[in-house]
Amino acid sequence: MFPHGAQKVLGWFGGHGFRGTMKSFMDSGIPAVFVLLAIAAEFLGSLGLAVGLLTRIAAFGIACVMLVAILTVHWPNGFFMNWYGNQKGEGFEYHRLRRASRSP
Repeated sequence: MFPHGAQKVLGWFGGHGFRGTMKSFMDSGIPAVFVLLAIAAEFLGSLGLAVGLLTRIAAFGIACVMLVAILTVHWPNGFFMNWYGNQKGEGFEYHRLRRASRSP
């Protein structure tokens, strides 16, 4: 998650940085408070998990981001990952497996 958060906050790894991310998400109709929460979950949550700080809160934030990604982006593509490049996009299998592997 850290590289995705760094894209959104710092503009690293080909990202748009904080202002660009805020503008892009808000232009899509997402309220600013939810954009800020998603950015914080990806960037600060991944750092928190890495150092063991507020891990339950960090994990909850990341799980919420992944659930929204599944419902808004990956759900229309079905369950399975796009192993062979024969569907429009990725299914939500990978995201679900990542979330499940972090559960107690």
